[in-house]
Amino acid sequence: MTAKRKQPERADGIGQAVQTWLDAKTADELRDLVRRARAQAPGFEQWLTAEAEPFLDAQLVADARLDRLLERIRSELVLPLDPYDDDDGYSWNGPSDAEIDHTLLQEVIDLAKRPSLAAGTALRAAIAELLEAGEEAEYSQDLLFEDAAELAVLHAQLAGRLGPALGPAGRLALAEDLFDLFALPGAEWLGVELTDYREALDGPAWARFRELSDAAGASGEEGAWAAARRELAVLDGDEAAIVAEFGGSLEKQTQFLAAVQALSRAGLAEAAETLARRGFALWRAPGEDGAESFERNWGADADLGEWLAVAARARGDQAAAAELRLEMLRRSPGRERLARLREQAELAGTWDRMAGRAEALLARARPDEWVRELLAQDRNDEAWAFTGAHRPQVSAWTWRQVLEARGRTHPAEVIDHFRALIKPIAGNAGRPAYEEVGGCWFR
Repeated sequence: MTAKRKQPERADGIGQAVQTWLDAKTADELRDLVRRARAQAPGFEQWLTAEAEPFLDAQLVADARLDRLLERIRSELVLPLDPYDDDDGYSWNGPSDAEIDHTLLQEVIDLAKRPSLAAGTALRAAIAELLEAGEEAEYSQDLLFEDAAELAVLHAQLAGRLGPALGPAGRLALAEDLFDLFALPGAEWLGVELTDYREALDGPAWARFRELSDAAGASGEEGAWAAARRELAVLDGDEAAIVAEFGGSLEKQTQFLAAVQALSRAGLAEAAETLARRGFALWRAPGEDGAESFERNWGADADLGEWLAVAARARGDQAAAAELRLEMLRRSPGRERLARLREQAELAGTWDRMAGRAEALLARARPDEWVRELLAQDRNDEAWAFTGAHRPQVSAWTWRQVLEARGRTHPAEVIDHFRALIKPIAGNAGRPAYEEVGGCWFR
C-alpha cells in the first residue's frame, strides 16, 4: 500500500468525522475518489476536490477541473437563434451569434496559469472550441476570435514558465503541442509568434517542430506549413526569408509594414529601418495613381511613420523624429498628430520654427479641428476670427463652443448668433428641444 502523506493542518469548521475519513485515505485512494467524484453531483465534486487538494499532486486536480471547464464551454456556447418571431415572422427574437460565458473563460485562464503540459493542452482545446464557434457565428465573430487570441497569449506565457523546467521528453511534447496550435483551423486569427517560445524550447524540440512543419507541407496542409515557415524565418533571423515571406513583391506599403514588423521581431533593427524608409517613401495621397485604398494606405503609412519616428527618438536624433512627425501631419492632418509633433519638436528645440507651418497645415485641411484646437489652447479670439472667415466649414457643435467662449468676454457680439441657433431648435416639439433652447438662452 502507498505510504500516507503527512497531513497538513486543517481549518476550523470541518467536522471531525470528515477529518477522520480524509486522514484515513492514502494519496492513491484520494486520487481515485477525485476521479469517481467527477460523476457525482457538482456540489459534492467541488467540495471533495477542495478538501483533497492538499493531499494530491496539484496537477491532477487542475487537469480534472480544466476538463470540466472545457465541457462547460462546449455546452454553454449559445448557438444562433431563429431571428424570426413565431407570431408574425419578422420580429427580432434574440441573438443570432455564438457567445461564450466569460466567467468560464476566466476560470480557464486562472487554472491554466499553473505551469504544466496538461494545462497547455487544455488551453489549446479551449482555443479550438472558440475558433470553431467563431467560424460558425454569423455576427460579431471578432469577439470569439479575440478570446481565442487571449488564450493563445496565455499559452505562450505558460510555455515560457514551464519550458526551462521540462526534461527532453517534455520539451518535445511542448513542441508538438505548439505545432498543433498552428494547425488549428482558423489559427491565422491567433497571431502566434514563435519568438515567444524561444526560451521554452531547446535545439531538439525546435528540430521536432521543423520536422512536423515539413511533414505538413509534404502532406498538403498548406495553412499550418505556411504559417510555421513564416515564423521560423523570424526565429532564425533570416533577413532574406523574412522579406520574402512577409513582404512578398514589396509593391505596397502594407507589404513593407508586414516585413518591417517581422524584421523587428527578429532583432534586425537596421534592416527594418532601411525597409521602413523605403516603404514610407512609397506613400501616395488617396486618389493619386498607384495609391492603395485610403484606409489601407493611411493605416500602413501611419504605422511606418510611427515606427521611424520612434526609432529616431530612441537613438537620440530628436530633430529627425520631429521632421518625420511634421511629414506625417502633412500627409494626414489632425489634432492628435499636431500634438505629437509639438511634443517631439519641443524636445528637439524646433517647435518655434515649425509651429506656423504645422498649424497652417491643420487649419487648411481640417478647419473644424483647427477651431477646436484653438479653443483647447484658450486662443478664443483667434477661434472667433477664423470661424467668421470659414463658417461653412465649421460644424454646428464647434460653432456653439466658439459662441460660448466669445460670450464670456464679448456677450453683446453673440446674442444674435444664439437667437439664430434657437429659432430652428424651437420649431421642434418635445422636451429635448426645449432643454436645448434653454441651454442656448441662459448662456
